[in-house]
Amino acid sequence: IETMLQLCYMRFESPRFDEKAYQVFINQMETIMSNLKADNNQAMQDTITLVSSNHNPRTITLDDDFLDNIDLNKIEEIYRQRFRNASDFTFILVGNIDIERDLPIVQKYIGSIGTENTRETYVDHQIGPAKGNSIVHFDREMTVDKTTIFTSLSGKMKYSRKNQLCVSALGKLLDKRYMETIREEEGGTYGVSVGASLRRLPEPKYSLVIRFDTDPEKKVRLLEIVHNEMESLRKEGADIQDLEEVKKAFIKVRKEQLDKNYFWQGAIRSTLMYEEDFLSMDNYESLVNSITAKDIRKTAKKMFAKPDMVEIIMNPLK
Repeated sequence: IETMLQLCYMRFESPRFDEKAYQVFINQMETIMSNLKADNNQAMQDTITLVSSNHNPRTITLDDDFLDNIDLNKIEEIYRQRFRNASDFTFILVGNIDIERDLPIVQKYIGSIGTENTRETYVDHQIGPAKGNSIVHFDREMTVDKTTIFTSLSGKMKYSRKNQLCVSALGKLLDKRYMETIREEEGGTYGVSVGASLRRLPEPKYSLVIRFDTDPEKKVRLLEIVHNEMESLRKEGADIQDLEEVKKAFIKVRKEQLDKNYFWQGAIRSTLMYEEDFLSMDNYESLVNSITAKDIRKTAKKMFAKPDMVEIIMNPLK
């Protein structure tokens, strides 16, 4: 722990900006960049990043302009400006720590980092997709033909712990349905990646992301299934058995996380950042079990009513 804290102290007080190391980095990046130009996955990811942020000036992609704008002096200036004030940081230490033994070491290294006794607040730069539907289809030369499909839905939603769980549960339910329909019944892909979340900052918003690869001949049919399953959840709600499986999985994962450092680090961080009480295992289990098919239907109606949608499809060049 003392070595770790020494390194932490040095990150604030003695950062090293070495010209030779910087040049090695630039040379490595130039090699990486030359390879990325022919990388279809990178082309897809860059398109997702740009469209999902509505081409916001703060959105950075790895291209020639990115390298041209890098400057070691500017790097140092920004770094020192961000790390000159330790009073604006919260240090969370989780794990094999003995308070009586280790507190003096923590006080020695973290306590001696320079401060300015000021606090900052975040700025919402309104980075997100354009309102309505943003659709981009493009072609790339490929060794093996395949179509990559990315769809995301987002919009405002009031934050609560229950709403957060309902959004996550809806994502799991869709994942299960796509496994049955798109993979098993249609044989359209090895798997569909589904992620759903509800964030609090900079403003409460939900997000649903769906991504998969498929045969170009099947893309229209599979996209139809993607939206049909959303509509089914909106109109009919969740299958009771499927929902019970999802709820049991949530509880099982939470119990398994209780002896993991990353869980407690995240829990402490959230408690401090959002000024809310920690949810005990019993309370978490009660909250999960309170979710009903009606709740999922209500959540689906909210999410699928008038979302901001991004659809990006990469096809093989004919």
